Amino acid sequence: MGGWPVGGYSTKGKIPEFYDKRVKIYAGWFQDTLPKLKSDFDATDSVIIINFDADLYSSTLLALSEVNSFGTYFAFFDEFSGDECRALSDYLLAYGANVEFLGKTEWRNYPETVLCKITTKASPHEESDSSTNPSVQRH
Repeated sequence: MGGWPVGGYSTKGKIPEFYDKRVKIYAGWFQDTLPKLKSDFDATDSVIIINFDADLYSSTLLALSEVNSFGTYFAFFDEFSGDECRALSDYLLAYGANVEFLGKTEWRNYPETVLCKITTKASPHEESDSSTNPSVQRH
């Protein structure tokens, strides 16, 4: 796609450097890097943007589930028309989060890259009884 040669975007394994302290890249397997991301998470940050470059259903669902405690954040999905879309749908059903789609690029009339705003709720194991927490509503 696009006529770029193989390796055209390669940094030859070197993580790009950013001089903006708000930007962090966590390279590696999700199960290894998500704990570090969560320990670095600062709820006082004004805007959180996460690029879900997982491509696979299981990896995307794991990542979405792990950042469920972040509240509201913006998410990029780079290959949305397949497994990432299905993982987001299953995540929304399981966790009760809300999604607002803000933008997309298309390939053959299907959304390819998607930007959305995700607003999470407490995960099922974090919810408490509504009698002790009036903000929890059960239907």
